[in-house]
This record gives sequence, structure tokens and C-alpha cells, in this order.
Amino acid sequence: MTIAASVTDHLSREGVPYEVITHEHTRDSNHSAEAAHIPGNQLAKCVMLEDGNGYLMAVVPATHKVDLGAVHRQLNRKLALATERELAGLFKDCDPGAIPPLGRAYGMETILDDGLNCSRDVYFEAGDHEALVHVKGKDFLRLMGNALRGEISHPAMQRANELLGGCMTDASVVEIAGAAHFMMSTHAAEVARLIAEHVTRAEGRLTMVAAACR
Repeated sequence: MTIAASVTDHLSREGVPYEVITHEHTRDSNHSAEAAHIPGNQLAKCVMLEDGNGYLMAVVPATHKVDLGAVHRQLNRKLALATERELAGLFKDCDPGAIPPLGRAYGMETILDDGLNCSRDVYFEAGDHEALVHVKGKDFLRLMGNALRGEISHPAMQRANELLGGCMTDASVVEIAGAAHFMMSTHAAEVARLIAEHVTRAEGRLTMVAAACR
């Protein structure tokens, strides 16, 4: 377990108390939330975007997907996802795919989703796929500083339903065995797996749903 040096430096500068939660090695934020037994909607994840003007760090709940259209409308920038290869040189103290959502720690322009503004507790990647940093919600907002704010994401399940053509009604979700548990704990990856197992009407399009919920 290693916390990125840029993260510890930033926490120290801001005087923010924190707790480190270790967990088994995971591949993404949703699985980190599950492994650490925390609500996915309280785990802040970083999604790096880019355009001709440079990079932008979008910070959203782990249960959500960045809405590029919403970002474009707010900032008038046509941003796209940056690749991990491009980011390796920008976040040298982090493992690929485990970038902490602290733009100020890396001199990165940042936009924070409104969904994280009112969380009592916030968790985020420490930089190595094996640890999360836990801070109070008010302290997380302090770490964000003057980051831009806005409604820039939507729940992963909402996007999955759009891709299914709206065939997932409230009733059909309830009928999926075990879905209630995963919906409550907001483990989108597990919900996608349950959809793939039980929704036969959408056969042939489920790969798109699984990709949208990762």
C-alpha cells in the first residue's frame, strides 16, 4: 500500500485529516468500493479529458459516467477521454488507472460533479489500486479548492437503460435476482452482470451495457 507523494503533500498543505483504507488489488473504482465495503456514490473517481487546450480532470462519483455533452455545454470545450499512455508522464507517482481526483495536487484544471458536493464522507484512490483515502466531505471540498462545479455526470444504470432502448423498466429491474442489493450499494459492474444474465430481450446489445457500466 502506497499513497502517492503528491497526495500526502497536498493533504499536509491543506491540514486535512485522513484515514487510509487498504483493500485487495482491484482494476477500477467500482471494484475498489466493493472491496473496501463503502458506498460507490461516496467514492470520487477521476476521469481525464483532453482537447486542443490541454487536459481537464473531471471528478464524479464512481457510480456515474461523465456526460461529455454536459461538460461541453458548460465549458464550450469539445473534450474527449485521454488515454492512459498519455497520462503516465503527468501522474508519475501513480499506477495507471489509479489517479487520485485531486487536480490541485498535480496542477491540473478540475471540474467537480455536483453529486459530490453534499457527501458527508468521501473516499478516493490513493494511487496504487490497493488503498483508498477517506476524508470528511467538507474537507474534500477544501481539497478541491476553486475547481469548477457542475452537473456533469449521470448514473451508469441510466446510460445502460438508454443503450437498451428503454426496455429496463422499474419493474424489470426489481425482478432481476439480487439486483436490489446491488442497486442499494450502487455496484454498477455487478448490476451490468445481472442484466447480462437475466435480460434476454436485449440480447446482442449487452456488451454495450457492460462497457457503459464499468
